[in-house]
Amino acid sequence: VLCIIAALAGSAATAQTVAVADGDTSIVQYLERHDTGGEVNIVQPAALTLRLSRTDATQAGQRSLTVYRVQLFSDNRSTTAKAEADRRAARVREIFTDVDVYVTFTSPFWRLRVGNFRSYEDANKILHELKTAFPDMASEMRIVRDRANVEMLDYIND
Repeated sequence: VLCIIAALAGSAATAQTVAVADGDTSIVQYLERHDTGGEVNIVQPAALTLRLSRTDATQAGQRSLTVYRVQLFSDNRSTTAKAEADRRAARVREIFTDVDVYVTFTSPFWRLRVGNFRSYEDANKILHELKTAFPDMASEMRIVRDRANVEMLDYIND
């Protein structure tokens, strides 16, 4: 009986395997083709389309820029780090409404970073303002270099 169930499960999984044609750069392109027997329209952000693409970001014309950001928090405690990063981000957004705030996860770390600055000096100015506004977080704050997709930036902080 177990052999029959395993064989059926294996054949069902195999039946759902789809081979993406060589001309398609992503599964989304394959699904949206009209020659597949149906019509599928997928609405998604441009960043997701790029991530799903088999084409390298540099080949797709995406440009990235080195920016400086102020890191306010970095933690790898899986049970509390995300909630703490979100809590601190909300505090920062209340006072610094004109600066981008990023909560990111790069395994195993949750990080809170602020700003898109062209120079270290510009980032240093806001670092001092942040330390004054949030003295309880001052010991964790530092300036970091980061990469930002030019197309995704709302603006560069000057």
